[in-house]
Amino acid sequence: MRKNHRSEEPIWETQWMRRRAYTCPNLTMSVISWNCRRVAALATCDNHIKAQIDDRKEKIWMCNFIYRNPCFGRRKKQWRAITTNNCNEGESQLFIGDFNDILSQEEKIGLHPKPQSQVREFKQFVGMNYLMDLDLKGERFTWFSNPRNRFITRDKIDRALANWKWRALYQHVLLTALPAISSDHCPIVLNINQVQRMEKNFKFEAFWTDHDECENVVKKGWDKENIHGRDWEGITRKMENCKEELKKWTKKTFKSADKEIYKLKEELKKLQDSNLTQEKQEKIQLIKEDIAILWKLEEKYWGQRGRLKWLKWRDKKTSFFHATTIQRRKRNKIDKLKNEAGS
Repeated sequence: MRKNHRSEEPIWETQWMRRRAYTCPNLTMSVISWNCRRVAALATCDNHIKAQIDDRKEKIWMCNFIYRNPCFGRRKKQWRAITTNNCNEGESQLFIGDFNDILSQEEKIGLHPKPQSQVREFKQFVGMNYLMDLDLKGERFTWFSNPRNRFITRDKIDRALANWKWRALYQHVLLTALPAISSDHCPIVLNINQVQRMEKNFKFEAFWTDHDECENVVKKGWDKENIHGRDWEGITRKMENCKEELKKWTKKTFKSADKEIYKLKEELKKLQDSNLTQEKQEKIQLIKEDIAILWKLEEKYWGQRGRLKWLKWRDKKTSFFHATTIQRRKRNKIDKLKNEAGS
């Protein structure tokens, strides 16, 4: 996609707009290409391509490849034109590309916030067309400015939006933002046949603080960045560095408690079945102490996930915590929805 932010009006394809199209060179060029899947471009212009996609699984849907004008006034007209002409009504629709807009101030880091009127206009477009923002994995922000006063502005302006009909067709999708290499934008990749796995959220484990190295690991991550004053971006980087250092440290330091306990129990069984010399008795005692330490780690691990019940049941067996965690995950999982008719 090539961009040149000039002041000309963008062309607007009118196959579904019922207006006269006209050319506008050197503004933006959008290109789509495909493999053996059946794709038909129904409407095209420099900043919007509407295509019908047949994935040969009796699923036909509309994909809108988007690049929206950097000028808010023109962008606003484009959002309203789509809504007015009901191009989203009655079809399985997906919008993907560079929207040049954000849905909240949390999607931007910069010297100045996005004007709230622009955020409100884009949210109104999303709401009036009943679109859902697909969860983005990988990079948090998709566009990076050139440094100004040694500061880089970051925005999440590339995304995918889908209506409920499209979402019903594809319930397991993966949208990923790859690192920006040859452009100031991160390329985004949508996999519509992805079986999503539960991504583990990072948690600071309570049992880490029992280890003598924990404080030094946190300090190592925190001291990687030198910041002055209230540099929130720098503080965010410091926290990310701490997280990465802790992840590397815990992977090297703490093995799976279940596996370690099993190994120690097997070793303990062999020793107890043998002739008990003084040396073996001392080794048995050391193994029992190691198992007790691992049990304590397990208790803290599952206790942290058992929430408030841990305060009451912290002296019970770890099977309690394991059971409550599994029960909560099962309760939070949505298998199906029931309508008013009961089906």
